[in-house]
Amino acid sequence: MKKLGVIVLLSLFVFGGLADFVSAQLTLQVVADSAENFYNTIFEPFGKFLLGKNTDSGELFFAKLLFFIILISLVNYALSQVSPLQSKSWIISVVVSILAVRWITPTWVETVVLPYTALGIALTSFFPFILYFFYVEKGLAKSTVMRKTAWIFAAVVFVGLFFYRVEAVTIGFYPSGIQEKPINPAFNPAFIYLITAGLCLIMFIADKTIQNALANVRASADSDLRLAKHQLDLDDEYIKATRNQLEPGFDVEKADIVIKSIQKKAKRLGIPPGKYKLVGKA
Repeated sequence: MKKLGVIVLLSLFVFGGLADFVSAQLTLQVVADSAENFYNTIFEPFGKFLLGKNTDSGELFFAKLLFFIILISLVNYALSQVSPLQSKSWIISVVVSILAVRWITPTWVETVVLPYTALGIALTSFFPFILYFFYVEKGLAKSTVMRKTAWIFAAVVFVGLFFYRVEAVTIGFYPSGIQEKPINPAFNPAFIYLITAGLCLIMFIADKTIQNALANVRASADSDLRLAKHQLDLDDEYIKATRNQLEPGFDVEKADIVIKSIQKKAKRLGIPPGKYKLVGKA
């Protein structure tokens, strides 16, 4: 009976989970259909009316919409710095953005998008190199041989990727097999791998210089930390020396002797000694 009860409970749990899953799928499908209907019947027609009748494709509409949002933000920020226009900044920024985007042609959209594409390519291509740099120069900081080996290995890998991809771009060879020869671009993207390989060789040659620079940065950070601690100690000494100066019987001469000692320490540390004023001259 116990086994039968367990089986029944497990069955109820499984069927309940399946029912919840099916219900969730149906709910998501309803939400997706509603969102699609809203986009097709309201958002896209209104957006194309707002951004121009020449917005005939989805990609062009999306690009102009993003430009519209960017312009509103920039124009609104600029107007918010001008006192007479601050109260009307949002209205003016919307109008200006509509006028700026509505009559942009597809050719101009492609021209404007190109720098953003270049930025995206540069950031996404260079980011792995940055990660590898910190791994090698910091993770392998104790071994010069390991660092140099890592940079040589990376250079060889990128050179291999260059020869593989330059062949793929120029003769149409892809992992899936030989395909129709593509149009050769003005700049072969595979050269990015060759440039990165060159950077790896530079890192290999300049390894000692890079390590010295990183050591100087660490030393500077440690020096700043020590200086901050010394200044806090001097501040604490000064507070203790002047704490009771308003009370009767306070010895001004002895307090000034202590403060002069604090001033000398501050001068040696490069801290302005004038911040620790003598009680007798106050």
